[in-house]
Amino acid sequence: MSKQSQTIGDLISYTPAVALPEGNHTVRVTIGVAPNSVSNSWGFKSATAPEISNQTPFYSTIAPGAAIEIKANYSDVGAGIAVAGVRLEVDQVNVTSQAIVTTSAIRYTKGGAYSNGEHTVRLTVRDLAGNETISTFAFSVGFAPLLEEPEPSDGSLIPFNTRPIIKAKYKTQGVPLDLATLRFYLDGDDVSTQSSITATNAQEGIITMQPAQALAPGGHAVYLEIANQGRTGKTEKIAR
Repeated sequence: MSKQSQTIGDLISYTPAVALPEGNHTVRVTIGVAPNSVSNSWGFKSATAPEISNQTPFYSTIAPGAAIEIKANYSDVGAGIAVAGVRLEVDQVNVTSQAIVTTSAIRYTKGGAYSNGEHTVRLTVRDLAGNETISTFAFSVGFAPLLEEPEPSDGSLIPFNTRPIIKAKYKTQGVPLDLATLRFYLDGDDVSTQSSITATNAQEGIITMQPAQALAPGGHAVYLEIANQGRTGKTEKIAR
């Protein structure tokens, strides 16, 4: 391949015409003509872990009793997917043998209903070169939390120069709240750190916020948002 290399000053370079296969590669550079030549050799490895995409259900809350299909797509630009290296775990149970597994996707539907609450999914995909990608995510069975009985109520009139207690009741509907998702805005300002959550029982409670200063005369807008648990995901790639 000497004719395919380029020399610029004291630098010699070579770019393969096609992508190298995954695995170990050896380079040997010789300058001069024997017996007055000098050589140097070294090695490197090319490896690309598979890509996992379209994980479903992801960041989702699903109604109790609904049929849930867990699925994902995957691909590999190098050696190709090793079907035997695909593994699906739901709630830490290996369900791969019950799933439909191909070189590009996996699909799994449980025979029965899922219990209310959070459920975890771990998908491992390995290619023929031994490179591995792991995707972990979760979904929840239940209903999205409800926010009810806001105070002050919409359109109400409060006394001038006061610091009203702004609050709303919540209902978890069977799935615990993720407190880190609380977003409380007053007139467009994020006041989440000034708010508090008080549970009245395992399923209900109150979210409260009191402005640090008296509100100015005029209308005011409140925006409150909170989500339940089961909204996290992570992907790890391991190139061997």
